[in-house]
Amino acid sequence: MKIEYNKLQSFIAMFIAWFAGYLYFAIYMVHFSNWGYVTDFTPILFWTGLFALISAFVFVPIIIKSYNKTLLARQKKLFPLATGASSQLVLMLLLLPFTNFRPFEIGSFYFGYAGIIGCVFGIFYALFQHVGLFDNTNTLLGKALIIISPALFLVFLFQLFPYASPTLAYKYFGDSIKEKAMFYVLGKYKVGDRITDLESQLPGLTGQALRQPAGIGMASGSGNGFSYDIKFEKGTITELVIDNSK
Repeated sequence: MKIEYNKLQSFIAMFIAWFAGYLYFAIYMVHFSNWGYVTDFTPILFWTGLFALISAFVFVPIIIKSYNKTLLARQKKLFPLATGASSQLVLMLLLLPFTNFRPFEIGSFYFGYAGIIGCVFGIFYALFQHVGLFDNTNTLLGKALIIISPALFLVFLFQLFPYASPTLAYKYFGDSIKEKAMFYVLGKYKVGDRITDLESQLPGLTGQALRQPAGIGMASGSGNGFSYDIKFEKGTITELVIDNSK
């Protein structure tokens, strides 16, 4: 049975794939890069989101049409391989006007990023096709709820997630999400608390290794509308100032 193009299925599957791609990016930056934390958070979300949206409505129909003309169309389980491979060509085409027609100069990491998005998209799209999810039998209300579900997820991610899981928000996200998590956690501590407890919730904030005795140290920084100064000695916070008057 051939793969059929469905705009709603393509949109939802691509949104899931876009976020899966970000998780790949965040895990790499935190655990496998020299940075140790997420950088360029907003640009990464914006440009990968824009490219994913264009792909869902422009390139996916072409990929499906081409896929259905091959012998691979006999097995829907092979569709993710096709979308993963196609993602490399799509990224190259989208990057042409931004790289003076030399897209490969951005490095293999971003083509791997695109490959993750392509494969995850293929997996979920094939699943939606198999079970008939988000097909034409959905009611108008059901379709509306499906369409706004990505927006609801983003509201949760940016507004609630930093408070629901501040450690994950601080470690694997950036900009406003990370800053909200920092401000929330710092607000729970006071002079006399253990610096290792703070460090366990905001890893790397003070530079204090959790398994080592805390000597004398300090840390300071700022976020969107607030700044903080921390001093500690012998494992205990001796000064903690949070200024949110900016």
